[in-house]
Amino acid sequence: MQRGQLVGIGIFSSIVAGTAGMGVWQTNRYFWKIDLIETRRQRLLEAPIALAPDACVENANAELEHRQLAVKGHFVPGKTFYLYPRSPPIDMSESKGKVTSGGFIYDLFERDNGTAVIVNRGWLPKDKMEEHMAANVSPSQEDQQLVGVMVHGEEEKTFSPPNEPSKRHFFWLNLPELAQAMMVKTDYTPILLEEFNDQNVKNTSGLVKKHKDQYLEFYMTPWKHAMYAGIWYSLALIGTGMIFYRFKSSNLAKKAAKKL
Repeated sequence: MQRGQLVGIGIFSSIVAGTAGMGVWQTNRYFWKIDLIETRRQRLLEAPIALAPDACVENANAELEHRQLAVKGHFVPGKTFYLYPRSPPIDMSESKGKVTSGGFIYDLFERDNGTAVIVNRGWLPKDKMEEHMAANVSPSQEDQQLVGVMVHGEEEKTFSPPNEPSKRHFFWLNLPELAQAMMVKTDYTPILLEEFNDQNVKNTSGLVKKHKDQYLEFYMTPWKHAMYAGIWYSLALIGTGMIFYRFKSSNLAKKAAKKL
């Protein structure tokens, strides 16, 4: 076998090896995603646990994520902010009319020990949200226990417009900025809790909330990882066959030419 052929085999083999490696990576991601979903499912099935009195963004750990967290206290009036425009958190195809745009409502919840958390209370379609803003509606100030799931703020995108705290309007969820707008001055960033729709509790607020199972959803599902792994493995197999056919047939042709 000539040197040129060896170089060619080496180059194409490295491409095939890289392709197979991508298949292995997607396979690992598949099993990682399966385990992650199962971990979240088990956490969400557990009974709500009380959020630590001093819990805040600065000291929160991963163990608090995707658990039902309970806090006691009351909503603070005049601290309502809106995140819009946003699509609904659940499929609204069965609702009357086509609902595609609206916004989320955020309120400040003061706990019994004087600390606070920020609560995503749910989503309203655009017309209802505008009515809510115009009426300057405040949530009930009665003492209550609230259960939610801890979520994080958002990263600013390249073309994100600046938020307008003075108008109670946020285009993207900058949690420290929202906390400052709600609390003026604070030496900590409150944890953000998201209320969800529990099938065992009737939702009378009219706010659209996520279902608990939606915290198990990913854009890149395990099925997609498996599909991409299959594609990479198929390409690696095809590439192996092409290498074998290309260089094997070349050697056979040269041997036949020498015999003539």
